[in-house]
Amino acid sequence: MRDGSRKASADRRRCRGASERPRRPLQSGRATWASPEAPARARPGVVASACATNGMSMASATSASELAHILAVAVHGPTAACHELHTERPGSFGEISRAISGARDRGRRVFVGTWLTRSTCRSLVQMVDWLVGTSVVGWTVVWPRVAATGLVRASRTVPRLGIAAPHALRAVQRAQQRGLAVAVVGIPSCVLGPFAALRIPGPRAGTPAPPCAECPARDDCAALDPWYLDRFGPGELHPVPPVPRNPRAPWIVSGLEAAARAVDEGQ
Repeated sequence: MRDGSRKASADRRRCRGASERPRRPLQSGRATWASPEAPARARPGVVASACATNGMSMASATSASELAHILAVAVHGPTAACHELHTERPGSFGEISRAISGARDRGRRVFVGTWLTRSTCRSLVQMVDWLVGTSVVGWTVVWPRVAATGLVRASRTVPRLGIAAPHALRAVQRAQQRGLAVAVVGIPSCVLGPFAALRIPGPRAGTPAPPCAECPARDDCAALDPWYLDRFGPGELHPVPPVPRNPRAPWIVSGLEAAARAVDEGQ
C-alpha cells in the first residue's frame, strides 16, 4: 500500500470514530447567503454575514459575497476524509478550502462552524491547527439538533456528551491558546464547566430535564433534545450557577453566530 493510501485509510478510521460508517450521516445542504439587504442577521459594524454550507455551489456563492465582510462556512474536519464523511460529496473539502482562501485574500474575515458528532469529536484538536493554518478568525462548535424524523441517523452520528464533550473542550482550550475566537452552541452549561462563558445562543431543545428544574442557569441554557434524554438519561446534567458570557466585539459575535447558522442550514 502506498503512503498516500495508507494515510487516507487512517484518516477515515479516525474520523469515523465508530465501528461502522453511518449509512446516512447528518448532511449539510446547498450554499445560502445573507444579502446586505437583510440586516436582521448582521450586528452593528457588519455589512452582512455570508453563510455557506460545506462548499456546495461555492463558485456562485463566492461572487455573492463580494459585498460582505464575513464569510461563514461549515467545515466538519481537518481532512477530506473527515469532512466528506458528512457531506457525502467528493471534492467538497477542496471547494470549501479554496473558498476560504479566496475570501481571505480579498480581505474577508472567515468563520467556521463544525458539528460535534461521533465522527468529528476525535479530530477537533487537529481541526484547530487546520483553522489557524488557514487564517480563520473564529470557530463555533455546534451540538446537532435532531428532529424526530432523524432519530435513526442520530443514533449513528450523535455521541453521548460524556464521550464527546472532553474532546471538544480540549479543542476549545487549544483554540484559545492559539488565539482563535471560539464559541460553543447547544451544549448545556453544566457540561461546559469553566468554558460555559464561551456559549452563544442557539435553538432550545424544549422542556428541560428534571435535574434542570432548579438549576439557576436554566433560562440561559441550551438543554438537550428529548430523544437524547430518553436514550441516555439525565445523569450527565446537574444544577450550576449562571455564568455570564464573555464580552466580545460585535463583529466577532456576528461571525460566530453566522458559523453556527451555516452548520444548522444543513440539518
